[in-house]
Amino acid sequence: MPYSFVCNFGNNTICQYDCTALDSDRERPDKVRRDISTESLEAGDALKVEPETSTRRAILELAAPFFWEESTKHRAWALTAACVVFILAETAIFLCYSEVNKNYMSALQEKDSAGFYNGLKAVMWLIIMFLPVLGLQQYFSKVFCIEWRVALTNHLASRYYTNNMFDRLQLDGDVEHPDQRLCQDINDFVAITFEVVHGSASTICSTLGFVGVLFSISPGACLGVLAYALLGTYISAKGFAPWIMKYQFLCVKQEADMRYCLIRTRENAESIAFFSGGGAEHKRFGVFFGSLVSSLY
Repeated sequence: MPYSFVCNFGNNTICQYDCTALDSDRERPDKVRRDISTESLEAGDALKVEPETSTRRAILELAAPFFWEESTKHRAWALTAACVVFILAETAIFLCYSEVNKNYMSALQEKDSAGFYNGLKAVMWLIIMFLPVLGLQQYFSKVFCIEWRVALTNHLASRYYTNNMFDRLQLDGDVEHPDQRLCQDINDFVAITFEVVHGSASTICSTLGFVGVLFSISPGACLGVLAYALLGTYISAKGFAPWIMKYQFLCVKQEADMRYCLIRTRENAESIAFFSGGGAEHKRFGVFFGSLVSSLY
């Protein structure tokens, strides 16, 4: 007959175990049902994103520890301001180079030696100005990514180790490969998100800067280029991006499964060797690797 008992481990964590007596007509349950307190549930909510959560909301939730926590928010906003300043400086240099290049080519066509050499000097000064701007922009971008990754990793790791959340995730199976989520996926998320936001900001600034120049030359061409760019962006975002993200996520999952297979072999090397299970493990690895290759193609 079924019976159960309850254990209180402190820290508002209550575990209830359901046990069932052995019966010839009934299989023995392999899982243990565990009810965890509200505090423990809240501690693990940050480790996973519900399927119905929008991408924008998920990014904001993962950015919050870096931009709003007292220990990191000052550095976060300072680095953000530095990145914006260098994007604007880069755009200004490109606009100046466009004007200098126009005068330089005009002087070359008109065989104006004085204008030609003045253009060379202007290009030289622009290059001298651009190199430190580019170097500092890359430096602050890398520092921003490192600081964000550190803050996010510390935040999620503290949630992962609070109230035995690692045990709950292992039992429920809500998050696959949490070790990869805390290591590789955080790094990929920070790098990709920063690259998208930084690239979008740089593109918007460059577009706004050169639209005025192109519109003063030919309003029709300016509007045509803008329409073409918007249409191409819409088609790429709605037509190709969902499929690319789907297969990218699948490849990441399959790589994690393949890596876990190798880790499992390493951790149980003695037992596998004792039972001569190398061939079986090799076949298991081949299945994971074959699935990954199929997805890549």
